[in-house]
Amino acid sequence: MKEEIGKRLKTLITEKGVTHATIMKEAEISKNVLANYYKGNIPKNIISLATISQLLGTSLDYIIFGKSTGDTDNQTKELMEYYNKLDDKNKKDCRKRNETHV
Repeated sequence: MKEEIGKRLKTLITEKGVTHATIMKEAEISKNVLANYYKGNIPKNIISLATISQLLGTSLDYIIFGKSTGDTDNQTKELMEYYNKLDDKNKKDCRKRNETHV
């Protein structure tokens, strides 16, 4: 399953023509975190992966499980709406926790 996550993510990035630099900037992640995603290592705090899924026009469900449901698409949107309402300090804390849990 882990290898499939990385494979789906790589395929989507290639298909959408999104650069690694764009992914890292928009999701506010390091090169190491992206490399861990490619290996299928998913953090406990998945804010940045939710950002990547939105950027690529897909759902977290698809990246993680290889299938998509409407419910997951809505959950991703809700998660991102909540995250976007946070102040900068709390966003930074979320990103920091995200990187330490990969």
